[in-house]
This record gives sequence, structure tokens and C-alpha cells, in this order.
Amino acid sequence: MNSDFKIEIIKKIGEAQKLWNLFSLNQTLWENWDFRYCFYKYFNYELFFCVGYLKNEPIGLLPLQYNSDKNHLEFFGGNFMEENRVFIKPGMEKFIPDFYQKITDLNINYLLDDVSDITPHFNFEFQEYKYFYNIDNASDADSIFKKYLGNKKLKEKKRIIKKLSSKRELKVELNNYDDINLMFQLNIESFQSESYFNLPHTQQIFQDLIKLKDDIHLTTVSINNVKQAVSLTIKHNQYYVSLNSGINKKEFPDLRTYLIFNNVEQAVKAQSKVFDVCTGNCDWKEGWYFEKTPQYKLQNSL
Repeated sequence: MNSDFKIEIIKKIGEAQKLWNLFSLNQTLWENWDFRYCFYKYFNYELFFCVGYLKNEPIGLLPLQYNSDKNHLEFFGGNFMEENRVFIKPGMEKFIPDFYQKITDLNINYLLDDVSDITPHFNFEFQEYKYFYNIDNASDADSIFKKYLGNKKLKEKKRIIKKLSSKRELKVELNNYDDINLMFQLNIESFQSESYFNLPHTQQIFQDLIKLKDDIHLTTVSINNVKQAVSLTIKHNQYYVSLNSGINKKEFPDLRTYLIFNNVEQAVKAQSKVFDVCTGNCDWKEGWYFEKTPQYKLQNSL
């Protein structure tokens, strides 16, 4: 390690926020302090913000927290976060391995997951893919689906929607924020004990997300005047992120197809550049031929 380089650990929330805002480009939702803070504040875990200094000038940040429930270090905001990485000033990338070395030297358990920028100096393992459509300059949703699905698959998807709507009245409602509770309910009914919304504070967190300053889209789909699906998407800068949903899959298994078409249409209308459906296949994303990029994890167990 360069003798002029050092790493200090910051644990006060005020200092942590200043450092985050100093280094984060805040281009994507995952780089936004307010978004991540929603996932932090109810747990209030001890912060481990590793700040790198070169000749006493801050050049980078590895933003972590100590999850006392699971007894390991993790990225700020917990395991719902994606695109995790070391924030580093341009030209200082050679110091990135030093940040990870600091963690391995602490003699503490760590699970750093969904890392987007890995370094060959450490044993990063492939974890999962992140899925998205590039929708920059798209004229309409059909052009996106033709690009990724091709004409044959697109016709198949449209037949599904036509069959769903042929004898039913489908209606879309935007931003009835009370429907966030229905989203929780439908998600839990679909996934039972595996639902994300069974976890501590998750429903409170998503209640807070719809109060963010970003462009919030809570979409409710009714069939014959009965609400059957709700999805939450957030536009942050040019990124349109589909965060979660609840769908009555038991009665209407094809309703997800309708919802995806609708969300892509909204993303195009909002002049977004990326339609982000987050990490993990979740038993449906591969069938929509999204572009995908790998996410990695670095962990130990003492």
C-alpha cells in the first residue's frame, strides 16, 4: 500500500451522508442517498464507511454497515441494494483493492453482495444477473419489444394480453398511493412465506419510498372493477426502475405480461434511457430477453 494512502472508518451518520454525496454520482437510483437511507433508518445499524485518503485528500469510499442481526458487514442499505461498489475519484482506480483489503484485515464477518465492480485481487464469486432494457431514443414500447423479443415472441405476448382482455374490462390507475397496501397483500398471497414483505420493516420502507422526491409510479390494474395487480416503479434521472409488485397470479396468471407492457410504455413516455427490472431471474425475466450484467459477492465466515 502506498505510504501516502490511508483508510479511516466513519461511523457518524452526518459525516457518512456528506461523504456519500461527495463521491456518489447519483446517476442511478442505487446511488441515491435518500433511497438507501429508507432501507437503513429502521435498523440503524452501526456504520462502517471506509474513506480512503491520499496525502490527506479523500479519494474514495466503501460504504458499509454492520448488520448486527446477521453478524456481518454489508453494503449500506442492506441486501436489497444493487450495483454496489467502491466510489472512487477518476484516476484513482488503482486504490480500489486497498478498500477491500481493509475489510479482510478487520477480522470480522462480511457479506458484500451485488457488487458491480470487482477486482481480480480478491475471490469475488458470481452471484446473479441484473436485468434491463436499453430504451434510449425509443419511439414507443413496441419498438423495444421488437428489438428484444423479436416479432414472433412479441405476437405471442400480445395474444396473451388480447386473451386476457377480450372478455374482461381492464383499467389502469396511476398513483393511488393507498394501493401500496394492496401490493403488499397480493405479493404475500403469491409468495407466502417467501414474500419480501414478510421481512421486518419492509412495508414501512416501501411506504416511505412513495414519499421520495423522485418520479413515483404506483400502477394499479383492475379487472372488471376489482383491483388485481399493483406495481411500484421509480424514475430517477434517466433510469426507470421496477422495484416490486403484487399480482393475483392465482386467478390471472397472465396479468404480469400486461403489467410489463404497461410499465415499459410508461418508461418510454417518461423519456427514460434504461428500464431496470433489478437482479435475479425470479422465474420470469429470462423469458423477456432482457440485457443482463453480472453481479458478484465477496464473503467470508470466521
